[in-house]
Amino acid sequence: MAVARVLDPEWFIAWVNDYLKRSRVGNPIIPGVLQAAVRQYLDEGFGWFVFDVVSLEDHLKSTDALQYRFKSSSLCYRIKISRANQGLTSIQLLVLSPTMLGNFSGLPMERVDLRHLPVSLFSADVRSLHPEIADMLGRRDDVKLRIGWIRGQFQDLDRDVIAR
Repeated sequence: MAVARVLDPEWFIAWVNDYLKRSRVGNPIIPGVLQAAVRQYLDEGFGWFVFDVVSLEDHLKSTDALQYRFKSSSLCYRIKISRANQGLTSIQLLVLSPTMLGNFSGLPMERVDLRHLPVSLFSADVRSLHPEIADMLGRRDDVKLRIGWIRGQFQDLDRDVIAR
């Protein structure tokens, strides 16, 4: 896995293509849809990328959740970068926040399937789940947990989840 600050999309695309060749990936070329997503993210002011090579298989499988930490004034879950994949996907979002998020400027809220009302958690509850997240949230006793699902075809995921 690599983390890169990207200032020039053409340089990054060339670097990734070289990385794929060095990783002995068959057909080591970034698809056009991903190249377009990189340029779009840069145009939107997002210049940091995490890049990894994963093996895709013909049968249904789940991938382990990745955790990235960065300072942000909003919840940001990148989805549109996945458009190069094929088929159906189901993404489960577990959102812990001290306030209810209501302003969704990315993916429309109606695309997120919320199955229950928010659950209130105390600091001790969050700490028992994940001490580092409890610290990140400031050990608050007013944290809300919401669980939502996003389902659909990869190629239809043209907007990220962005909420405040």
